[in-house]
Amino acid sequence: MKNLIQGKETNIMKIALAQIKVRAARPDLNYQTMLDFCRRAAEQQADLIVLPELAVSGSFLGQAWASPGLLSEFQKYNQKLIAETDKLNETVVVFGSIGLVKGPDGNQSPTSAIYVAQNGRQLSSPAGSFQTQVRGQQLDFALLTEQQSQPAAPLVLKLSTSCFVQDKTPQFYQSFAAFAKTYEKTLVYVNHVGVQDAGKPVYVYDGGSAVFGPQGDLLARSPQFVEDLLIFDTEAPHTVQDLPETDTTAALYTSLVQAIREYSANLGVERAVIGLSGGIDSCLNACLLVAALGKENVLGLNMPSRYNCEATQECAAKLAENLGIRYEILPIQPAVDALAEQFAGVNLPLSDAVLENVQARQRGAGLLAAAAAAFGGAVICNANKSELTVGYSTMYGDAVGYFAPLGDLWKCQVYELAKYIYEATGLIPLAALELKPSAELSAAQSIEEGLGDPLNYSYHDYLFRSWVEWGHDITDTLTFYDQGRLPEVTGCGTEQLRQMFPDDIAFLEDLEHWWQLYRGLAVAKRLQAPPVLSLSRRAFGGDLPESQTGC
Repeated sequence: MKNLIQGKETNIMKIALAQIKVRAARPDLNYQTMLDFCRRAAEQQADLIVLPELAVSGSFLGQAWASPGLLSEFQKYNQKLIAETDKLNETVVVFGSIGLVKGPDGNQSPTSAIYVAQNGRQLSSPAGSFQTQVRGQQLDFALLTEQQSQPAAPLVLKLSTSCFVQDKTPQFYQSFAAFAKTYEKTLVYVNHVGVQDAGKPVYVYDGGSAVFGPQGDLLARSPQFVEDLLIFDTEAPHTVQDLPETDTTAALYTSLVQAIREYSANLGVERAVIGLSGGIDSCLNACLLVAALGKENVLGLNMPSRYNCEATQECAAKLAENLGIRYEILPIQPAVDALAEQFAGVNLPLSDAVLENVQARQRGAGLLAAAAAAFGGAVICNANKSELTVGYSTMYGDAVGYFAPLGDLWKCQVYELAKYIYEATGLIPLAALELKPSAELSAAQSIEEGLGDPLNYSYHDYLFRSWVEWGHDITDTLTFYDQGRLPEVTGCGTEQLRQMFPDDIAFLEDLEHWWQLYRGLAVAKRLQAPPVLSLSRRAFGGDLPESQTGC
């Protein structure tokens, strides 16, 4: 029997897209989740159940890839799930896991594998195309893999383990729609949700499973970031959905909240302590923490020195009140003065620059670490990608923490997300969006005097992004500048560039200063920084391996 979807023939069937949460190296939990979804789908008379790639094993396993014991567990649960298909009334189940392949030397090695099972046995096809009977009907489908890029069957399955990257979903959907239309296939894409990590960085998976018709139409999709069982009936009428053009700010917000919640749970962290200065980074992080962990599990500390103005302290207090979190004020100036006096007494006077770092370390390694122990939680890091790029932070100071959720967001993106929260909820005080960003560690950074951070984020964000995410180096930047193309290439404004640099010498001095920091001490700082949440294609950590001596 055949059915027409958008004018093209395909099998009459119910296809279940099982968008599950996958936990790395927990085949026991993943197996149970997969089995529960399979049973639910079979109860709804699904003919075909599609689960994600590496659904049994998870993706980021570290040294576990070489663990014979864990590899054996993966094979055991693979076979258990295959055996359970005997109880699913002829329903075909397709899932991904780690399999073992024998090499030329006779030894077995792990590899990503896709399993197709029905009636308690595994179906095999070297070409990746399958034909079987389901309750008297012919079922023809094929797998879309690197080895099989042009399947012949009318129904094509794409199993995926794809983490969230900003604007990935529109790119994926457009690619899948083009494939479906070009080859006149029905394409089923199944991805999972959850959080996994490669040590550094941390990845959040967004799901977004979907079905595309033979004319390239988006016919059905699952929501992002949550488990979902989507039953697609090829015989039912379908409303064509618009292909998204961008990932929304709401999706970015949800990715951050989900990542904090699940990564913290994976580590056994239930409560968090945050340095709440009243600046935009800490305001945004506090909002995310409350959404992820609950207001009763967040402690905000304001730790002023003589350089912290009333405006930022008022922002911090107002935000804490809006969020309903516990909020304490612990001044650091007495401790900083005592330390300076102690060193002066042994003829080791601390310069103003050194005292800036002393303030940061008194807050981070001192008060925040102690407060976390007393509160029964862990410290969250407020660093963003702009600061990490050039090491605008203090080791053992504001760079402490178990997680840096904003570490793959440029400062302009931090403001964009904070503005989104302000407009949606009003939780972030408007003043936090309007105040000049400043570390407030010296008189030279006085907000009241119109001073602040040495970075001009409306220009430096774009410059740094070209280095970090696009792979440009200082010679590329110089070439673009000489050609008059730097604003076009990086995305910064021409007028912005002219206002910042009255002449070539000013431009070159600024460029050399930040480049030397980026490829110098900032590398050591990044290697010691907390794990960041990967939200771009080049997050610091595993996505962007670095060498301190090979810069």
